[in-house]
Amino acid sequence: QPQQPQQPQQPQQSQQSPQRQCKLSHGVDCIGHNLPSHSRQPAHSADECCKLCKSTPGCAAFTFANGPQQILGAMCYFKSACVRTKPNSVCTSGQLCPAGSSGNFADANAQPAAAVAATQNALGTPGLTVEQVAGSLGGATLFQTTKGTNERLAKSHLHFVADFAADVPVVDVSNLATDQEIIGFGGAFTEASAVVFKGLSPALQFQVLERYFDPDKGLGYAIGRIPINSNDFSPAPGSWSEDDTPDDYSLANFDMGLAHDNRAMIPFIRAAVAKVVSNGRQLKLFASPWSPPAWMKTNGRMTGGGKLRPECRATWATYFVKWISAYQEHGIPIWAVTPQNEPKFAADWEACTYSAEEEADWLGHYLGPAMETAHPEVKILAWDHNKELAYEWAKTMYEHPLASRYTAGIAVHWYSGDNFENLAKVHRDFPNSILLPSEATWERHRWNPGTTVQQGDWSFGEGYAHDIIGDLNSGAVGWTDWNLLLDHHGGPNHIQNFCDAALMAN
Repeated sequence: QPQQPQQPQQPQQSQQSPQRQCKLSHGVDCIGHNLPSHSRQPAHSADECCKLCKSTPGCAAFTFANGPQQILGAMCYFKSACVRTKPNSVCTSGQLCPAGSSGNFADANAQPAAAVAATQNALGTPGLTVEQVAGSLGGATLFQTTKGTNERLAKSHLHFVADFAADVPVVDVSNLATDQEIIGFGGAFTEASAVVFKGLSPALQFQVLERYFDPDKGLGYAIGRIPINSNDFSPAPGSWSEDDTPDDYSLANFDMGLAHDNRAMIPFIRAAVAKVVSNGRQLKLFASPWSPPAWMKTNGRMTGGGKLRPECRATWATYFVKWISAYQEHGIPIWAVTPQNEPKFAADWEACTYSAEEEADWLGHYLGPAMETAHPEVKILAWDHNKELAYEWAKTMYEHPLASRYTAGIAVHWYSGDNFENLAKVHRDFPNSILLPSEATWERHRWNPGTTVQQGDWSFGEGYAHDIIGDLNSGAVGWTDWNLLLDHHGGPNHIQNFCDAALMAN
């Protein structure tokens, strides 16, 4: 091994002179090098941070953060330098400077020499490689997708170097505070997706599984959604359930063999589960009904809205239990369920409507107790509709004396706009609630003129990225696409409600 060069002598640190003063800037976050030790300390004010910084060896600047997202409470973050600043309404930045000095942060931005000196000196020293220098500062893996190139999740390894001033977008990564745990991303195993998958050659089926579920060669999906009964993305004629025998309150005719599901859906799901397990991972599967069987509905059909008949509330809860048991017997464990897909939308396709109070009552009196008895390991995620009402429904569920016992989280869709602030309110007021975006897609009619299946629509990907980032920043634990796979028309769909998908096949 080559002899390691002697590191440049660092000036001895001493307690700051009382003549040093703090220049405070409110509404500003100081971005710089955290001290290697004593990097943070609780404080009640920016002035207290100033005193603490003066007595902390190596501290030349700090950020005082005091806001609702500060899990650790009001805190000082000590820095060896302030390389640049950025606006942040809950932060106050401070910089130590001689008495009478302006302490202008522009000086630090214009001359970040102190911040980069160690890296520059090390790089200019014979016998010490870039990798050796960068390795000491850590690194990250970059996955990049770029318009107009062949880069699609192109993977590269980046090495950290000392910070420097640059007028470019910046991603700040910190382990000083933690928030929700990300469980993963995924899509829906609709009947339409399964039928298209079944029609592919074995080679193309292998590609679909690899591109979605392989963590190294694909997206590494870890979440999957399964419809309970039919929905719009069921081929014509649609509208089927596991028990279509009228008034079968005991569910004696429930098909535990899942004959319909076994035609295409179960083989697709089991292939995906096997792919994920082969990589030492787990696929979290959650299930959602669009409608109970027609005979349980007030309108007598699965489509067009309608409500659950009061005399069928216990039977519908038992239906969930039997459905989960049947899937388990087919080697498919269920992680969670939602009580109803889009309960405020009386769609032309399969649908069933509830108010927040109605769903809370049914969950608290029937579904929750039935699940706790038969499948206590399965979580219940309420709502499963657009984000603009997420907080109202979460508040109703968590304040309900019975539903609150069984509600593990809230599922949301994106179809009414961003509404990230509503998700953030749920995360703030109910921090233990699992927040799962459970459906998003672009309707086929939104394709720009001239778009082809082969090229896709780039703006759709940008829209997904916007929603994913906004949801995660607001407390979401993952994100779920709609159909995993569709034909080149955007189906099959028994009411011609065609949509886009990340993978399409002719």
